[in-house]
Amino acid sequence: MTWIVHIHDGAAKQLKAIPPDRRQRVLDDIAAFEEDPFRGLVKPIKGKDHKGHYRKVSGRYRIIFKTRSSDKDRRSARRSSPQRK
Repeated sequence: MTWIVHIHDGAAKQLKAIPPDRRQRVLDDIAAFEEDPFRGLVKPIKGKDHKGHYRKVSGRYRIIFKTRSSDKDRRSARRSSPQRK
């Protein structure tokens, strides 16, 4: 499954403040989300206010993200699952 990545305006602004060599590593890790956002050191963030949010380690930085699927994706997943007898 291919994922679509959206970077929040606030996160884009923070990325500009990171030194270029470290910024590239973070951007590479974000780009890898398109294939599998849960690859690598990814853990759910604890707390009631952070339900559904995860963090991924990228060098000295942490990437905070949330996954979301569209209704169309959920319908497709339901149709493709095998039927129980």
